[in-house]
Amino acid sequence: MPKSKEETVKLFSVLESEMIIDFRDGQVRLSKDEMFIVPKGVEIKPSADKECHIMLMEPGSEVVIPNLSPIAPN
Repeated sequence: MPKSKEETVKLFSVLESEMIIDFRDGQVRLSKDEMFIVPKGVEIKPSADKECHIMLMEPGSEVVIPNLSPIAPN
């Protein structure tokens, strides 16, 4: 049974070992150096049989940097 309904797109990249992503209608097994994109709104339950190193990427907030002018010397 999936545990979370994703609010954003997620990219799973396996760095070491293997992981499993269960869906309501099946599963995906990922090995080292494989990636998988989970679309927004899909329910998933990620797991692993043993220790697994992954990189998880998801969209972040937009960072706004103000327009800074140089400081004039006194």
